Amino acid sequence: MEDTTAFSTLAPAELLSLANEFNTLGGTYFAMYLTLVSGYLVAAYLAGANLTRGQVRLVNGMFTLSSIYFVWSTMTMWLAGVSIYLEAADEEWKRNLYVTAGLNLLLTIAMIVGIIASLHFMHGVRTRANREN
Repeated sequence: MEDTTAFSTLAPAELLSLANEFNTLGGTYFAMYLTLVSGYLVAAYLAGANLTRGQVRLVNGMFTLSSIYFVWSTMTMWLAGVSIYLEAADEEWKRNLYVTAGLNLLLTIAMIVGIIASLHFMHGVRTRANREN
């Protein structure tokens, strides 16, 4: 029976190169996530207390949607890289790749916790400002 997987025609070196590209894209999305979260936290600290309720909803909505997109993109790219590595790897490497996939999942959970913590920070800034007024 003929192998009909999507990558069956690629040589192992080509598979590894493709997997490396996916991992690089995942790293790029992760860096964009960190940039977004950092910018949101700075904006929350500097201007959060002065924003109207509507502005806060808009900023929070844009932040949440954008950061979820970056979390999803990061995880998707890294899992694609791992799955392609599995096509080219021998048995010993495959054991290491399963650990890598688990670490990717932990990082994704940490990214989601970062979103929640950032939103909580904004809420705290707004709550403190309301108490002072």
